Amino acid sequence: MVTIKNETNIMVKNAIDIIFSGLSFWLFGFGLSFGVDEGTNAFTGVGYFLTEVPIEKGAVYSMYFFQMALASTATTIVSGAMAERTNLKAYMLYSFVSTLSTCFPTHWIWGKKGLLKELGVIDIAGCSGVHLVGGAAGLAAAVMLGPRLGRFDDNKKRPQPCSMTNVLLGTFMLWWGWLGFNCGSTFGISGGKWCMHLSVQFYLVSDSLQVVHMTPRSLSWLPSRNLRLGYRMSRCTSQFSKLTLTGSKSGQDAHYND
Repeated sequence: MVTIKNETNIMVKNAIDIIFSGLSFWLFGFGLSFGVDEGTNAFTGVGYFLTEVPIEKGAVYSMYFFQMALASTATTIVSGAMAERTNLKAYMLYSFVSTLSTCFPTHWIWGKKGLLKELGVIDIAGCSGVHLVGGAAGLAAAVMLGPRLGRFDDNKKRPQPCSMTNVLLGTFMLWWGWLGFNCGSTFGISGGKWCMHLSVQFYLVSDSLQVVHMTPRSLSWLPSRNLRLGYRMSRCTSQFSKLTLTGSKSGQDAHYND
C-alpha cells in the first residue's frame, strides 16, 4: 500500500509498464518467445521481430496482444516490490529491458521447440512463466533496495495511506479481469477445456471470499468495527495469484482429457 503522496507516481509507473515493456515486447520479445523461423531452438525463438507478418495471419496478432499482457504482468509484479524507492527514469529503463527476463522462460514453456514444452511441461495460466519469474525478480529488487524509509520504525508516525476508493476500484478491475484472463488462457472451450473455465470461476469467487472474510484475522473487525480495507483487498489479490496455479493444474487435466 503506497502513501498518498506517491499515489500519482505509482499510477504513472503502471502506465510505464504497459508502454515500455509493450514496446520492447513488440520489438524483440515476441520474436524471442514465439518466433518459428530458421534458427529457432530449445532456448530461444527466432522471427516475428517487430511482429512483422502478413495481415492475413490474424492469429499471430491476437497471440501477440495476449502474450504482451502476460509479459507486462510480470513487469508490474516487480513494480510493487520496488514501490516508492525507484527513480522514474531508472524505472523506465527497467520496464523496457524487463522483457529479456520473461521472453526466454516464455519460449521454454510455450514456444515451438521450447525446452520445457518438449519435456511435457504444461503451464496454462502463467504460474511459472509469469508469476514465478516476476516474483523472483521482485524479490531480487526488494533485497537490493531494502525496505521503505520508516517501514519498521515503530517510533515514527505512519504516513497517510493512499485513497481506499482507488484500492477498491483496482481490486474489482483485477477480480473481473482474472475471470477472463485465466479462462482465456486455454484458448478454447472444446473438449475438456470447459472444466478449466468452471473450476477457475468457482475457485476465484468462492475461495477468495472465504479466505478474505472468514479467517480469524479478518473477523477481528467485529469487536473493533475496523474493516481494515487495505488488508482485505491485499488478501483478495494474493488469492488471485494462487488460483493461477490452480488453473494450471485444472488446465493440465483438461488437456490430457481432450
